[in-house]
Amino acid sequence: MQEDHAERRDYYRINDQIMLEYRLLSESEYSSHGEPPSDPYDTHYHITPEFKILSEIRQIEADSKHHLHAISEQDRHISAYLRALNHKIECLTSLITQSQDQNPLTPTHQVSLSEAGIAVEVPDHITQDSLLHIHVTLFPSFYRFAAIAKTIHCDTRADANNTVFHLGLHFESMLESDRQMLARHILQKQSQDRRKTQIPPEQ
Repeated sequence: MQEDHAERRDYYRINDQIMLEYRLLSESEYSSHGEPPSDPYDTHYHITPEFKILSEIRQIEADSKHHLHAISEQDRHISAYLRALNHKIECLTSLITQSQDQNPLTPTHQVSLSEAGIAVEVPDHITQDSLLHIHVTLFPSFYRFAAIAKTIHCDTRADANNTVFHLGLHFESMLESDRQMLARHILQKQSQDRRKTQIPPEQ
């Protein structure tokens, strides 16, 4: 069952532009049993209060989805109103995200992205099985999340100017609410790409 779920996550893969920040975890950041930390939002990682609050807003949204679904089955007018409020909160969240940063948020990496992980080109070689703490910002929603990712491979790739490394990461630790929002982003991006490639009807 887990293999089927992993295959499904890998199937929903897109090419995307994201803002990616990463840091290699040191041995001192593992537990006394040699296990990696399980909470990507632990205060140890110096997550900003704004980043944490935005994550909690998304968690509330994910937890309330089944309530909204139940309401929609009983009263479509109330459901439509609540969805409008939810969209308003999303817009305000995006605005807050942008205003909290001194520098405008812009994509930094072209990646291959799925619910399971990220493939990206980086300037430094990272040893296989190493763990990274990463920050990801998705566009155009400006949704941000933290995760702990494991290096699956890091292959040398030479371009015209210098040597880069093709890094494959698997999400080892990630909040379920963040995973749901990532899945939603991927489906929306796939839908947009399909619309762009559709041939317009003949006039």
